[in-house]
Amino acid sequence: HCFPVYIKFKGGKGIATTFGAYSILAFKPFLLCLAVFLIVSKTSRYVSLGSLLAALSYPIFIFLFNVEAEIAYLSFALFFLIMLMHRDNIERLVQGNERKLGEKIK
Repeated sequence: HCFPVYIKFKGGKGIATTFGAYSILAFKPFLLCLAVFLIVSKTSRYVSLGSLLAALSYPIFIFLFNVEAEIAYLSFALFFLIMLMHRDNIERLVQGNERKLGEKIK
């Protein structure tokens, strides 16, 4: 999803695909991860911040629920991939230029 060959390696940021995988791998931690996404996105109005914090929270919830180590390692790897894919968003968040949910494009 992130690097599709057929469109010159320019794809999405992997959030929906990753969350889909998370829901299959460990459902209870996924539900908490989803709650993090919804709460952060709603309160901050930054979807990218909600996505990043949800991706970070999943490996933490995996450890708290004592899920298999392989899933924890995979979830950390996916978090770093999501960080890589969101590097422009992170830069805009730091600079205060990231668009908020519902904000019109200027």
